[in-house]
Amino acid sequence: MSEPSPGRTVVITGATGALGPAVIRAFAADRWQVRTLSRTPPSPRAPAAAHQHVVADITDVTALCRAMNGADAVVHMAALLHVFDRSSALTAEYRRVNVQGTSAVMAAARDCSVPQVVALSSVAVYGTHTQMVDEATVPVPDSPYGNSKLEAEAEALRGVSLDGKPLAAVLRLAAVYGPSVKGNYERLVRALARGRFVQVGNGSNARTLAFEDDAAQAILLAASRPDARGATFNVTDGRIHTVREIIAAITDALGRRPPRVSVPARLAVLGASSIEKAFGLAGRKSPVTKTTLDKYLEHVAVSGRRMQDALGFQPRWTLRDGWRHTVEHLRREGRL
Repeated sequence: MSEPSPGRTVVITGATGALGPAVIRAFAADRWQVRTLSRTPPSPRAPAAAHQHVVADITDVTALCRAMNGADAVVHMAALLHVFDRSSALTAEYRRVNVQGTSAVMAAARDCSVPQVVALSSVAVYGTHTQMVDEATVPVPDSPYGNSKLEAEAEALRGVSLDGKPLAAVLRLAAVYGPSVKGNYERLVRALARGRFVQVGNGSNARTLAFEDDAAQAILLAASRPDARGATFNVTDGRIHTVREIIAAITDALGRRPPRVSVPARLAVLGASSIEKAFGLAGRKSPVTKTTLDKYLEHVAVSGRRMQDALGFQPRWTLRDGWRHTVEHLRREGRL
């Protein structure tokens, strides 16, 4: 990691999101002055509340430039995250927040002479693949979210400083988990803790993860390295895990045995389709959908070698240690 340099200032957009606390901690520990920006004020207990905070819409270039005044780096995390909804209204909001927001951040960084931007993206830009992918793989996103993040990457990489040099490094994050875990992985942990999880398929499909502290360290590293600008890096824990291995790590952390009951994938998908149709006819939202099961059963294997080789990034958290720490934290907070 770079030598601490008191006085450096970082602006973190989207700092009130799930990854925000870990990123704030990483920069503060490395003796950066932290400013945060989000569209709503942070709650009093949120880490962002302990630092200078700017409330602004991510597309407001004037407000962004005020926040970036004198900054040495910008970490752009603000985004509309992935949800299973393909409505045209949501697609438009993906473009406004993820694409136009990134364009505004890059314009403000250029106008305010910020030398370094780290723009966060997602491995969702790759779409569905049956083999391992890396940064040389042509992205083929298969969701409105993935499309918007790929367009946002292009906006970031087009950004140049006033002297024509690239401004941004793009980090494609694998699925991030940790004490701030939310969404599908939080639901998975709760289901396993309550003994209400039924395995679909044999669990041999691959997943790529990153523990939140490792992801934060990768962001800090990219913000500290001028040679990262103009490049794209995947951020992972350096390994490919099967769903079965992930479930085993979570149940081990919970002090439970892995579930013994499983449902064949094909039967589960057919059943989900039937249930979804039945609920639709009744005008109700189905508790299970084919899309959700398809995402659970998909193969996501992403290489993180480029960042390790080019920038020296070294993930520190193993799968079992990461989930043990996560479960301990969730229990302390009363979330389990």
